[in-house]
Amino acid sequence: MKRLEIGLLTINRDLDPQTIKEVLKPEAFDRKKSIDQNKKRTMKIHKEIDGRSIDLNSPGSTRKKIVTAYKESCVFVGCVMEKKENISSKDIRQQTGLDSAKLTRIFKQNYYGWFERTGRGMYLLSGKWHEDKLTHKELYDIYKSKASEITE
Repeated sequence: MKRLEIGLLTINRDLDPQTIKEVLKPEAFDRKKSIDQNKKRTMKIHKEIDGRSIDLNSPGSTRKKIVTAYKESCVFVGCVMEKKENISSKDIRQQTGLDSAKLTRIFKQNYYGWFERTGRGMYLLSGKWHEDKLTHKELYDIYKSKASEITE
């Protein structure tokens, strides 16, 4: 109602002297202020959408885990790492094209527990990766073929 710049009155007929109560006063809507207040949230949504390369999510899904840009990146890194036993983050960055900050976040956060640090800048896949990769089969198949094209 604020966007429409209209107010709201309620009328109570049950009382002997009927009462009118002003619930919302009509005010001018400040579109610029509204945009500024929601800018951070909007930027996060745009960043997430831009980070995704494929859409495997069903609209309105509530009981199914969604595929995020972070998960896509982690699966892609895992698929590239399957080629070598122990690989440096520099090699992964060159093969995947991910920027340094994103790759560092993936390895430091290690949200899924798929990566193990073996030394400075050296990583290998954990046993959890080999268990979990089949739960994301469709995503895994897409990035496995993409990784095989890159590393060949």
